[in-house]
Amino acid sequence: MKHQNKITVEVYENFKLELTINENRDGYNFKTPKGWGGRHYYHFCNLVDYAFAEQYSELEYELRMNLRGAK
Repeated sequence: MKHQNKITVEVYENFKLELTINENRDGYNFKTPKGWGGRHYYHFCNLVDYAFAEQYSELEYELRMNLRGAK
């Protein structure tokens, strides 16, 4: 799991989203599905973050430490 570039996170039951880990391994990107733009975007990003932290806790910790610069 250390060198994965793409992972799949289940945000809701039967609703999965593909996240792409950036090269610096300090964050991720995803394509927002239709219907979650505008005022719903912030809430959706929080849901993705919670799901990611729950399903990939070790990877989430690694990304957070890389973001802070601690190794």
